[in-house]
Amino acid sequence: MATISSIGVGSGLPLDTLLEDLLKVESIPLQMIEQRQDAAQSRLSGYGVLKSSLDSLYQQAEKLAQPKSLVTLNARSSHDGIKVQANSQAIAGSYQIEVHETARAQELIGQGMTDLNSALTDSDTTLDIRLHDGSQAQIDITAGTSLEQLVEKINANPALGINATVVNDGSETPYRLMLRAHDTGTDAAIQSMQFSDAQLEDKFGYTAGETTQNYTVNAAKNAAISINGISVSSTANEFKNIIRGVDFTLSPHRTYDAPVEINITRDLDSSKKQITELINRYNQLLGDIDKLTRYDTESQSGSALMGDSMTRRVKTQLMTALQFSLPGGDLRTLGQIGIETDHATGKLKINENALNEALGNDTAGVNSLFAAQDGLGERMTQAIAPFLKGDGAHKSFLEVATDSINSEIRGLQKQYQNAQDRIDARMANYQKQFQQLDVLVSQMDQTSMYLSQQLGMLANMNKQNG
Repeated sequence: MATISSIGVGSGLPLDTLLEDLLKVESIPLQMIEQRQDAAQSRLSGYGVLKSSLDSLYQQAEKLAQPKSLVTLNARSSHDGIKVQANSQAIAGSYQIEVHETARAQELIGQGMTDLNSALTDSDTTLDIRLHDGSQAQIDITAGTSLEQLVEKINANPALGINATVVNDGSETPYRLMLRAHDTGTDAAIQSMQFSDAQLEDKFGYTAGETTQNYTVNAAKNAAISINGISVSSTANEFKNIIRGVDFTLSPHRTYDAPVEINITRDLDSSKKQITELINRYNQLLGDIDKLTRYDTESQSGSALMGDSMTRRVKTQLMTALQFSLPGGDLRTLGQIGIETDHATGKLKINENALNEALGNDTAGVNSLFAAQDGLGERMTQAIAPFLKGDGAHKSFLEVATDSINSEIRGLQKQYQNAQDRIDARMANYQKQFQQLDVLVSQMDQTSMYLSQQLGMLANMNKQNG
């Protein structure tokens, strides 16, 4: 940016003021470029708001376009030890669960030892572990391995299917090896644990079903329940899809003295909430479009996207998406479930009584209006997609528009810099010329003063001589 140093001191002329006035005139093109930059930035910000609102509506519409998106269910258990979940495949109804046994993992508790760190064997050996399900794994144990090191080796190999630890019971021989199966149920239990070294085999060997003094055994158990009198078992405390679309989990730390009631009911409040959310996001989008395109009569200025063709296309496409009638079924239009357009604003409004009645009487029919082929969910996502998502070969409409604005901003920045450079050069030339003028006028003033003095002196001499 051009700067003005103090000139005109020598001549007494207001040259610095004149230069400032010239700078203001020269800077008018910069102000015009800045105004265009501000307008472009405003449009870019406006498209950002539009994109955010479109994306929000798209996500909710895509969610409601999924099969059975509104067929949501509540699952409740009369016992807090049983956690229940139901998906859209479940059928409303009541079930009685009797818990006979919860699943548990096998535990082997070894005999007490006096020393945690003394060597267990003086030769290299191997440990071979077989589980009841037929899986097998092996680890190498070196000479001099202690009880603590044996625990570390077992835990370092997940393929063994067991965890090891040492329990200190405070007795004269306090250190006891404890082995626990990774998983609950009889299939995960240890079938055999054999060492190739006789010393270790005598202390820590194990074979299921054989009498041994090496371990106290807490047996593995499968979960056993009955559902409405039908017996069901599981190696874990989780039962998935035993009842269609219903999963439940038993807490192994609770008691189940009486039958547990499981109730699966339709969650109409959740369905209504999802529909209301779609309507709210649609109305938010229209509200944003109105703010971005309106003209303020008081300030006599337009908003960032006033007159923009893309916002008009968005609004038109979405309003068109609302106009449909599904073939077949009792519910074909949005109006039948209480969703109507406010003709003054274009926004949607909900008759809650009509929506509640439709959901209560025909949840599947309401779901079809949103999730069926050519239903509202699909129609909205198809209407919005070209504005948000490219197809690989082509960019989305908003990407093309924002790229164009960014290119315009870069061009304006270049124009601004070029104009600034021209102004700086021109002002430097003006300043040089004014400095020369200042010197010239100053010299002329000095010459004038000298001549005045000489003429004055000559006049005085003439008077004296006369």
